[in-house]
Formats: sequence, C-alpha cells, structure tokens
Amino acid sequence: MMTVAEKSNNSAKWFCGIPISIEEYLSIKDTITKECRWYLMGRISEREKLNRRHGETVEQLLARYGQKLGYTESSLRRFVQYSIALDYLQVVEPTIAVEVISGKLRMSSENLIHLANKPRAEIPLIVKRIKSGDEKLYEIFSEVSAKYKKSLQDKQKKDNIGVSVKDVPQYDPDTQVMGLAYTIPSWVSAINRLIISDNFNAVSKTALKKLKKELSLLKESAELMMKHLAEEDPGKERV
Repeated sequence: MMTVAEKSNNSAKWFCGIPISIEEYLSIKDTITKECRWYLMGRISEREKLNRRHGETVEQLLARYGQKLGYTESSLRRFVQYSIALDYLQVVEPTIAVEVISGKLRMSSENLIHLANKPRAEIPLIVKRIKSGDEKLYEIFSEVSAKYKKSLQDKQKKDNIGVSVKDVPQYDPDTQVMGLAYTIPSWVSAINRLIISDNFNAVSKTALKKLKKELSLLKESAELMMKHLAEEDPGKERV
C-alpha cells in the first residue's frame, strides 16, 4: 500500500505538469501531507488567476476560492508563492523538494519561500543546518529572526503599557516597501521557472502576447521606481 509520503510526492509530480481541479484536490487532500496540500492549493490559485470572472480582482477570486478550500485570501496568496518556490527547488535541488513535499523536512510555508530565494549554492548548507537541530529556524532565516524580534518587542511594549481599544497602530512607512521587497523574489522565481520549462515553446500566441504586455508594464514600473529611488537618494549608486 502506498504511504502518505509516496502519494504526496507522486501527486506533486503529476499535478506539476497538468492542471488540478478543486474537486480532484478535495478527493485526495486527506491522503496527502499538509505540504502537498499547500503546494496543490497554490497551483490551483495561480492557474485560476488567469481565469477570473469579468471585472473580478485577484483578491476577490482568491477569497471566492478560499471559501471552497477553507482558507483565507492571504493564505492562498502565500500558497501561490509556496508552490512557485517548491517548483524552483524541484529543478535546482530535487532531493530537497521531495523531502519537503513528503513531510520528511518540516518547515513553515514562509521559511520554504525564504529558502528558495537564497543563492542556489547556499540551499543545501541551510537544509543541513535545519536537519542538525542545533539552531532554531528563526535563527537560520534572518528574515524570520527580524520579524520575530519585532513581534517580541511589540508584545513587551503592550505588556508594559497595556493596550486600549482606542489605541491606533503606529504608522510604519516601511510596511509597503518591505512587502514589495519580499514579494518580488517570488515573481523572479516564477519567471525563471517558465524560462526553463520544457513546455514553453508550446504556449499559445495569445498567452505569450498577454505575458509580453504585462512584462512591459512591469518593466516600466520598475524603471520608474528605480528613477524615483535615485532621486530620493542621489548620493548613492543604483543597485
């Protein structure tokens, strides 16, 4: 009889190349690992973003699908990033990808996304540190460490001064910038995954035309942002 780990690995490989419907996912979700469930929900959500109803935003679509899958819009958005990150690992470090999807290598979806965004040569070394168990995950991933420390500091402040229902959260000008900085790597991974895909030449002209248009808009926005950053800090070189 096939184990949960084997079924999860086979499902991830099978549905990496072909679409999976919500009905198919619901029929197998109780027989696979949570990592495989995250991956498949990410694949479903990513694909369905291209099939939105007329006038429907991505947020509305993910909220609608979230009701069917039992997750919030923000969770499905994270699962999309998770599936992209795992697809990248399947190309550069397939052994690690199998360990993750089978549940043998446990980490949060956020940490897996951080892992895939590390330089390729560092990924096996980071996994070795995780397996050793000598360090906490928030110590290995500096991004999580910073978030953890800030959360701890905020909690300590609340414990010291108390929180009133009338208190208004302090505005943090870094929030949107850091959110964008953490999201862009997933776009880069998605683009890289498409570039190395064996099926790229089989993509329809309509899809390629749509992609070219969106990439042009992205390029214009990126160039405008870089120009704006240079104007804000003219004494530093562009990065």
